[in-house]
Amino acid sequence: MELDALVRCVSVTIAPPSLGDTASDWERVARALRLHLDDRPPEPTLAALRDLGPALRRGEWRVAVTLADAGGAWRAVRVGPAGAVTRPFGLAIDLGTTTVVGELVDAETGAVLASRLAYNAQRQFGVDVTSRMMHAEKPGGLMALRQAALGTLNELVAALCAEAGVEPRYFDEYTAALFLPHTDLSLFPSAMSG
Repeated sequence: MELDALVRCVSVTIAPPSLGDTASDWERVARALRLHLDDRPPEPTLAALRDLGPALRRGEWRVAVTLADAGGAWRAVRVGPAGAVTRPFGLAIDLGTTTVVGELVDAETGAVLASRLAYNAQRQFGVDVTSRMMHAEKPGGLMALRQAALGTLNELVAALCAEAGVEPRYFDEYTAALFLPHTDLSLFPSAMSG
């Protein structure tokens, strides 16, 4: 079965700004990207826009743009000078009550580069979700649960990266909010139940 990549890296070269082409840096890069993409428009993230100007100038108007398939558009999530951007990697994490399973994947090909299992450090606050919800209601309990989960995730990501020979710095874009929205926002889990 052939999988369509959800993330891809595209290198483009654009002309520097001139009196004949006063389009913004992003407009000129988007124009060049459209030659490599399907009919969905490329849209920048704030992080990509912040990096774009310096990357264009350091790369002498050649940049590598990491794009994520966002359904109706391609979302530019990272921009760097051409040659300086590595292939995109992805993390698949299943944060379970007892264990946490992680896979590090090549986001362009879908190939699994490393797979690991770790015990969820939140076990110290109870073996089931109800016990942990009760612990979250105690003063400092929610933060303790959050820190335990983040500790487990950080150790798991480090182990996955070591196994695959990938530097962990390539995951500076992910945050605990992806994995733990209710604890990262300091919302009590009991308020989220039906």
